[in-house]
Amino acid sequence: MATYQPVSAFHIRQVNLNGDIKYTSRWLETELTISTLSSIDSSRYIRDQETEQLSSYHYINSTDWFVGAALSHQRNQELSLAYRYQGLFGGGNKFLTSETINALALTGIAFSREKSIDGNSTSGSEVEIPLIVQVDFFKFTHPNMQVTMDNAGYVSLTQAGRYRYDGNITFAWELIKDFSLTINLYSNYDSRPLDLGSSKIDYGLVMGLAYKF
Repeated sequence: MATYQPVSAFHIRQVNLNGDIKYTSRWLETELTISTLSSIDSSRYIRDQETEQLSSYHYINSTDWFVGAALSHQRNQELSLAYRYQGLFGGGNKFLTSETINALALTGIAFSREKSIDGNSTSGSEVEIPLIVQVDFFKFTHPNMQVTMDNAGYVSLTQAGRYRYDGNITFAWELIKDFSLTINLYSNYDSRPLDLGSSKIDYGLVMGLAYKF
């Protein structure tokens, strides 16, 4: 799915671009997702948010249990995060499969390197325990619609008391063949951002049009 989402908020012009490529077989799921949110304010171009992730799940002996790995990059201006490069390894279970709902849970270990907008960085690699839950609801009869929920929580092993959360809920309603109206609710939380005094939470709503090919 490729999405172009122009948004107007007062005097700030925002553009959100999303891309999603997915390959699925009986024993393997591989997905590449790209999401950017940028704004133009007084002729300044601001890279507000960026997320790119490549993930792959290998199902064990055609069961609902799987091992998985993911590589990702994040940027969040509101949380004063210039970049976070992360590698994740773990395993999980697709605990719900039906004609309209799929759901899975994953945990393991994650390693990351971070740098703030002000230039502060973690000393060495940040090590975290992730808990990821993904739920997909889909309905292909009229009206054709899909609801996707991605929730990821992280507990730091290298910084006591640091917790992070990344969440997205996306509603897609097909208006005509391959074109959908989308509504995305997102939220990000970091109990200990790298820059003192930075916001700990970022959230918002984006509406747009999506084309599936």
